[in-house]
Amino acid sequence: MREVAAAALEALLRWFSTHAEWVALAFLFLLLVQSLRLVWLRSEAGRRVSRHRKRGAGAEMAAARLLEASGYRIVERQPQGGYEMEVDQRLTKVRLRGDYLVTLGEQRYLAEVKSGLESAKVSGRATRRQLLEYLFAFEVDGVLLVDMHAERIVPVSFPF
Repeated sequence: MREVAAAALEALLRWFSTHAEWVALAFLFLLLVQSLRLVWLRSEAGRRVSRHRKRGAGAEMAAARLLEASGYRIVERQPQGGYEMEVDQRLTKVRLRGDYLVTLGEQRYLAEVKSGLESAKVSGRATRRQLLEYLFAFEVDGVLLVDMHAERIVPVSFPF
């Protein structure tokens, strides 16, 4: 059995040595294809992130106008908030940044701007949890979901 394996290996090495140029060209071609594929994937991902950021920035500016037109006063843009929690007997700090801290009369709200069709739904688990976390972290009277897809402000309360 070893003799057969040795003979097969010897034949394979002879084939590679007589066709080394073709093997090298095939390897370089595959390397070039893979490199071009990676560049395309990265650029597509980069374009997607860039579009998302531009849409988000535009939605936030439009949301500010919508909030003010609805009687809210913008106190702070991109407010910093947070809370502490103990995990496995270790204190852990959680830092958050909201979109707007606003007031309406004596009430303070954290406004979260959503520009996507699905992300603006309170039925979405991630959005619902985010709003609840903001209510706790910013110590406000309520949270507002600013749905820029529908161009409306949705007050959200958690009666507890």
